[in-house]
Amino acid sequence: MEVSMELRHVKALVAVSEELNFTRAAERLHLAQQALSHQIRQLEDEVGTQLFVRTTRKVELTPAGEVFLERVAPVLVILEEAKEVARQVALGAEGHLEIAYTYSLGIESLPLILDRLHEVAPQVTLTAAVTLTDQAVHGLLRGQFDLAVVRNPEPTPNLKSIVIREEAAGVVIGTNHPAAGKDVVDLEDLVDSTLVIWPRWHSPGYADKILRTFPVHRDEGRVKVYERFSHDGFMGDKGSYELMAQGTAFQVAFQSQYETAPEGFVWKPLRPELPITVEILRREGVISPAQKRFLEAARQVSRHFGWLTNNADSAAPSPPK
Repeated sequence: MEVSMELRHVKALVAVSEELNFTRAAERLHLAQQALSHQIRQLEDEVGTQLFVRTTRKVELTPAGEVFLERVAPVLVILEEAKEVARQVALGAEGHLEIAYTYSLGIESLPLILDRLHEVAPQVTLTAAVTLTDQAVHGLLRGQFDLAVVRNPEPTPNLKSIVIREEAAGVVIGTNHPAAGKDVVDLEDLVDSTLVIWPRWHSPGYADKILRTFPVHRDEGRVKVYERFSHDGFMGDKGSYELMAQGTAFQVAFQSQYETAPEGFVWKPLRPELPITVEILRREGVISPAQKRFLEAARQVSRHFGWLTNNADSAAPSPPK
């Protein structure tokens, strides 16, 4: 009966070649010596040549056996490595993620999450791409990204959202603005100013929330949409920059973006607060172990820094450094 070579035959070959003794090799493999001898004979029949010289005094590889062993032994090493990698991936300790994020989240929120992820799962690698929210959502749906970290996204079919932060937005105004000297800017202070904002399609959910916060500007058309969008915000759009420098316009922004405001401008908190969510989006369905580790890291960071009022936990395990 023809027997095809199997992994057990390779293991038998390696064990006998290393022990050079059938009794010890059989004990190592937890086999009866007769069963081991049978496996070696099956392997020799499959290869078509004798692999061992057996005498009553010693066992040694034939020249053909040495060459064959040299070629097949690495299979066991590769197999063990593959098994270990598979176990690590299943645990989320290894794997690769494609992450999309919006520019402002790359300043503070995302770096803190990545620092934590690298602490708890250093073998998880990732590629992070800065995008607009709209691009992140469409890339996620197409399978281009595994996760997206964005602000206040619209509900989207086939995507799940995990809120990890509520960040209070403020405003950037020119030092010539009437409210520039105040510690906190009230919404009423901005009624006569122009709201500067990006094109809605860039981030519909976020844009709509801002427009709902400033209904007078929305309804009376006192809104200036960027003609040229860049990561520099109003600084990259000449018309918006000039209005704000004159003290007649404002832009909604986060303190983390303007810790050091450009010369001639200041960032101020708003009253009442304007909370904007930071959310992680993923496709519905099966979630990979690496995705789970990323989400766990994000939740730990959120708890540690009290990013969510109902989720503050200063005693989070192993907080980020």
